[in-house]
Amino acid sequence: MNQNSNVGPCHVHNRMRLRKPHLKDNLPTQLCLLCTRAFCVDHKGSEDGVCEIDHETYYRNHPAAQEYLYRTYEDWKKDGEQMMVDEMSGNEAELVVDRGETESEALGRHGNF
Repeated sequence: MNQNSNVGPCHVHNRMRLRKPHLKDNLPTQLCLLCTRAFCVDHKGSEDGVCEIDHETYYRNHPAAQEYLYRTYEDWKKDGEQMMVDEMSGNEAELVVDRGETESEALGRHGNF
């Protein structure tokens, strides 16, 4: 999931520019999947779509933002997988309503008791 769209200035370069104002972002920038901040290709982490910062420390130091931050890429993947499961479960419930079946009838038909 590579979002090369120049979503804003690189947050790593922003901090570095306090001491070295001449630094420029190496475009394109994209939003980090874990911290939702823009980063440029110079500060790409080992995982696609993730910046190079220590996300575990960032997560720990920003408790007010933890509802939309991830400590690790694995946490992000697990959350995405769970959302897919939840969506699929929701879709089954919608199908049950559309067919006029009760939930227990649908579960019995699928062998899920």
